[in-house]
Amino acid sequence: MSDGYSPNIKDVDEESGSVSGLPADEPSPQLVDPMQPFPPVSEKKPMRKGLVAGIVGGIVALVAIIVVIIVVVLQTRISATDYATMGAHVSKIKAAYSTVADNVAMEMEDTRYSTTDSAADTLDSASSDLKKIETMSRQMESLKAFKDTDVSTQYSAMTKKIASYKKYVEAASENIPVLKKSITVCNADSSSDADEDDPAAQVAALDSDLGKCQTELDKVAKLSDKDIAQFGTDFGKSVASVKSTTAKMKALGSKSTIENSTKLVNKFNTLSSQLNKEIASLNSVYTDSEETLSDAIEKSEKAADASSAISTMATLLQKKQLEG
Repeated sequence: MSDGYSPNIKDVDEESGSVSGLPADEPSPQLVDPMQPFPPVSEKKPMRKGLVAGIVGGIVALVAIIVVIIVVVLQTRISATDYATMGAHVSKIKAAYSTVADNVAMEMEDTRYSTTDSAADTLDSASSDLKKIETMSRQMESLKAFKDTDVSTQYSAMTKKIASYKKYVEAASENIPVLKKSITVCNADSSSDADEDDPAAQVAALDSDLGKCQTELDKVAKLSDKDIAQFGTDFGKSVASVKSTTAKMKALGSKSTIENSTKLVNKFNTLSSQLNKEIASLNSVYTDSEETLSDAIEKSEKAADASSAISTMATLLQKKQLEG
């Protein structure tokens, strides 16, 4: 084709496909099809927006978790201040309890030296105050230091002792006033008001006093406190024995009746000697029974006392505060 453009290429052997003019050992260049598109140039792919958002979100979530962990640790950690706060609360409980225990102890120490009304008022007031102390104790459960296992364990022991002491005081409020009334009645001596020159009248007055005493002791013998009830039983038997004698003397009649009969005078004098011995024995029984009862009451009071448990709690909190 002479009129068109002809590429300047050397002759090609149609049979061998080689191009003349080139070394035989070199491969023949291949013609590129002008219609074949060139392969695309490799470009750096941009990071997908979803992937970026996921990574950022993951980091934020991780930071949030770490923050939550730190906050939880800080919130659950019990500091020295937390122990001090509970310690101050226990100090209030200890002070309130000491006041109650002292008042109760004074009533129980010697049953002879306070009135029935005084005992009832003191013990009823003590029961009411102990209920308030139990309420104060339950407030400890909301304090942070309560999460400490040692503290919660001692708290359980302390509240049990307070409850035990309250039960003791409640029982005492039912028993002690009855006991004190019996002692007051039995110590009464209306015979001193009788004519000292009239032995028969004095015996009659004594017999009346013993009857009243026995009535009160019968009530004591039925009380729930076994030690107090035993006092009522033991002392009651001695009183009944003495009253049996005074009843016989009273049955002899008035002074004038007895004086008009030698037989009655002799009988009265014989019974009078017996009565004096029985009264001496009665006083001895009363002293021994009261001493036994006082020891029993003191023992019961010490067994119920919560002072040690409260003090142990206070000491524990002080130790924890120092360690914190």
